[in-house]
Formats: sequence, structure tokens, C-alpha cells
Amino acid sequence: MSVREVRLEGLGALIQYFCNCRHPSLDRRGPSRAPEIAKRVTEGIESEIAEGKMNPYDTHAPLHDRIAAIERLRIGAAGENSQPALSLLSVPDTVELQFLKFINPKLEKNTLRRVGWDVLGTMATIPTWKTAVAAYGSFLQGLPRKLFPK
Repeated sequence: MSVREVRLEGLGALIQYFCNCRHPSLDRRGPSRAPEIAKRVTEGIESEIAEGKMNPYDTHAPLHDRIAAIERLRIGAAGENSQPALSLLSVPDTVELQFLKFINPKLEKNTLRRVGWDVLGTMATIPTWKTAVAAYGSFLQGLPRKLFPK
């Protein structure tokens, strides 16, 4: 399937979506006109592609030239990169701390320390759960035990 065919099929689906009941203001007579609108827009685009008329005030190349340029692109498969996303940051510790200070401006200096994933559960997650259960445990009364982690 060519780029042009993909664009036109996608455009038809988009028009169907916008003419649906979700956006009735775009077509007061309801979704029944969506195929007609899609057909007219597709014909207009096909005409523009075939004719390629230019206006002195156009800011873009003709549509057929743009589509031809896209079809000439050859993009190879991206190689697999097993590096963790964290490696994209040059100083991840600093970035993380800046983010935490941004979301909590009252955060006191040197109150945080780095914790590895291998101990996160026992050092942070489980104590947080226990605190929450102590504070809100009464709301959990009567719920089956199988709903809660061991």
C-alpha cells in the first residue's frame, strides 16, 4: 500500500470519527453524511495530487511532490539497544533530584538516598503499605483477603 493510499484511508476513517455522534456539531444531520463527506474530501485530495497546481502564496510544495518524497524515503529497521533508558541521561542522580524538588519544593536537602530495585519492596513499598493499612484499615474490613498482597 502506498503512502497516498494509507493517507486517504486514514482520512476517511478520521472523517467517519468526527461525523459520528461524538461530534454531532460538525454534521447536524448525523453520521449518515460521513461517507459522502469522506468521498468529497478524497476526491479533492486526488484532484490536488493529479493536478499539482501551485499558488504563488503556497508555503509548501505540491502534495504530489511531498508524497513522492516520502515514498522515496527508505528507513531501515532500528537496531536493538539493550541499554537501560537511564543511560540517556548524563547525570541521572541530579535529574531525578531536580524532579523531586520540583514536585515537592519543601523537600529538605540530603533527606533522600538512592535505593536499588532489589531492596525497594522491603525498604519502601511494604512500609508504605503498612502505614496506609494502619491509617485506613477500617475501610478494608469485610473485604476478602485474596484481594491483598501477601
